[in-house]
Amino acid sequence: MKSHLNVNFFTEFIRKEVLTDLRLEDLKYWISRFGFYDLIRPVGKDSYGNLSFRAEPGKNEFVITATKEDFHDEKLTPTRFVKVVHCDINNNKVRVHGLENPSRDTFLHYLIYKNRPDINAVFHGHCDRLDCEPGLNFVTTEKEQPWGSVELAREVEKVLGKENFIIMRNHGFLALGKNIDDAGKTTLRAYQKCFQ
Repeated sequence: MKSHLNVNFFTEFIRKEVLTDLRLEDLKYWISRFGFYDLIRPVGKDSYGNLSFRAEPGKNEFVITATKEDFHDEKLTPTRFVKVVHCDINNNKVRVHGLENPSRDTFLHYLIYKNRPDINAVFHGHCDRLDCEPGLNFVTTEKEQPWGSVELAREVEKVLGKENFIIMRNHGFLALGKNIDDAGKTTLRAYQKCFQ
């Protein structure tokens, strides 16, 4: 087993393998929709945003996009997805199956799955209109925290409750769903409120 520092945590590769989960096609569809609606912010060759789904009911294991993901359809091969099988927040360690480091927001996704057994997909994107549009009344985290940090994950945990759409102060949004399509539709419903 090999470990690799992913800036915010160490990744331990339990299995170096390409994932074969059929739900990857559903996730790729919503990644393309996020691109269409400009909900994933490009940064050079990379993108800000990450999407995941729970691997099995009742477990906190999940499949998430790799860190520094380039969300262009032709590059979204199965190698760009990682299965997170264990998170140790106290010691900043993550254990995975896959070939790449998981998203830097892995702890954020982990705490949502841990606290919300009803949630099976978590989408994180960026949209200036959602962040700034007055009168939308979305639940918002109290404090701004560095992206990818445990502190940001804890801020979300404070307001999580039964909310399915959350604005992270100065760091985009989270859409939660009972499945992949539900998380995508939750995102689009929130986005459409910006134009009503």
